[in-house]
Amino acid sequence: MTIEAAPPYSPMLHNDRLPVYIRLADTGDASFVYKSWLDAWWVQNKDQYQPLFFKSHREVVKGLMENAVTVIACSNEDPNLIFAWACGLRTKNNR
Repeated sequence: MTIEAAPPYSPMLHNDRLPVYIRLADTGDASFVYKSWLDAWWVQNKDQYQPLFFKSHREVVKGLMENAVTVIACSNEDPNLIFAWACGLRTKNNR
């Protein structure tokens, strides 16, 4: 006899809405976005000289953040509890 466990919890099925709030990034988020972005790039590029890598890529990230839209996925109860972020430029067709 096989005993089935309860079905896995699915926020999409079991809640009226997800407990996630999507907001535009503000200046207080900049250090978090910079650090996580640079750290993610560094993990993939450890063969490069670290001080030069961070210096040059910091300028790239700065330029992207100044010219792009950055959004933050955070807790709807605590906007400082960040789950994820995305940064991107609008295309010519506004997508």
